[in-house]
Formats: sequence, C-alpha cells, structure tokens
Amino acid sequence: MMHVRPCRQSIVALLAGALLVQSSLARAVDLSLLTPVPDTQASTSFAYAGFNRVTSQISYRATITNVSPSHIDGTLYLSVDSISSSQVTVANPADTSSTGLPLFVVMEDATLAPGESRTETILFQTPSRPPRFTFDTSLHLQPTVAPDLTPPTIDIVSPADGAIIPDAANPPTIQVSFDDVGSGIDPASFSLTANGADIPCIVNATSTGADCTPAAKLPPGTVTLTAFVADLAGNSASTTIQVEVEPPFVDLPPPTIDIVSPADGAIIPDAANPPTIQVSF
Repeated sequence: MMHVRPCRQSIVALLAGALLVQSSLARAVDLSLLTPVPDTQASTSFAYAGFNRVTSQISYRATITNVSPSHIDGTLYLSVDSISSSQVTVANPADTSSTGLPLFVVMEDATLAPGESRTETILFQTPSRPPRFTFDTSLHLQPTVAPDLTPPTIDIVSPADGAIIPDAANPPTIQVSFDDVGSGIDPASFSLTANGADIPCIVNATSTGADCTPAAKLPPGTVTLTAFVADLAGNSASTTIQVEVEPPFVDLPPPTIDIVSPADGAIIPDAANPPTIQVSF
C-alpha cells in the first residue's frame, strides 16, 4: 500500500471511497485470465515525482524489477486495485480491466531479465486541495505463447478410398474426421471438392469432424474427393481419395424378336412334324 501526502499542508482526515477510472479505452482486459505475479518474482516501488498545481495531478514513478532468477516473458500489466479517496482517480491508464481497474502496460510481448527494471508513470487526478490517500497495486502477466505451427490432421472416413458408389447411393454422405493439438479446428474453414470443383453440400461441421451430403449427384466415373480444413492459427491440411461412381441406369427400348419359320398360319404336314423353328432377334 502506498501512502500519498502530496503537499506540505497537514491533512488529518483519511477519506475512504471507491476507485474511479477516467478512461475512454475501447477494450478491457480480463485479469482473471492472467497470471498474478508474486512479490518473489517481481517487486514494485514508487517514487514521488511531483504535484502539478495547474492540472491538480500528482505524479508517481513506479519501478518494476524482476527479483527472480528466471526471465519474465509476455505482457506485464500493473493494475491500480484501490484508492482510498473517492476524490482521486487515475488520469492516464493505458488500458482498463473488465472490472474497471486502471491498467498500465509495463511491457508487451517482451522479456524482463533477472535484475532488469521497467518504469511507469502514474498520474492521480485530485481536487485543487488534494486529500491524503493511499493506493494498492498488483502485477499480472499474460505469458508469451509459442506460435502454433502444427497443421491439423484430416481423414475421409466414408466412403473408403477406392469404393464403388452405385447410382442408387449417389450422392453419398461423405464423413470426415479431423483433429488439432494446437489452437483448435476452425469448423467454418471446412470445404470439400470433387475433381477440383467445390461441392455444394449440406454440411454439419464441428471441431472434430464433418458430415457432408452433396446437393447433387457426383459425376459418373473416377471421382477425386478432397477435404480441406484449417485451425484457428491458419495452419491447413487436406486429404484426397478416389471413388468410382457407377453411371445411372438407363431404361433402353425392349429388343425385337421374330419367328422366321414356320410362317404365321403355315400348315405343317405330319412328315415335317416336328418342324425346325427359326427365330431372329
């Protein structure tokens, strides 16, 4: 806790109040998703830097030092967690938390080596006669995450490679499975082609696979099916199989047939019985 007495006048009362943040920043940082930095890892000290009577702002310089034997990697935030006076606010936050705390970015996607320090200037907006107040701060780290460079895996489960698809089963339901060990699958990236052309499909895609029912029959003959998917980091993967699609059944005209001999209505003598019957078709 830092005790602030910005001027030489003796002020007896210690005013209690809520922390007010004067900031129009567009985004908010959820501190619950960050890692609290203990005093054994980094220390924070403050030095009084002056009081501007024109702006009624008290300036303090915060020095953050890595006191651990290990590097601190990532984005390091300093939050002003409380101010004892409701008449005092933080005038220059670089960011704000999702709960309204003013934040200062000590470093962004950088490294603080053992023994190394970073400084931040905090301006407290006060009335023209500043009250005596105290404030509390804490450090929060968003660790550097190694980039995801691993593509997902993808496989066409059904139909099998080399399968024969009868006309009655055309169009088939194409089942695809995929997985990603990094950032996760982007289901919206899934696509399917036949012989290099996109297949209009009714698709049910999740983070682990997709079912695709083509809106029209696949062309007869050898068809190359290619499935594509990407993860949330932009890494992509594809897989290809070939299937044989049978042509549709065509109902042809019936054959022709004719009894050539004996002729229709012929008289067959007993000597020629049984006759030789000749048929053409």
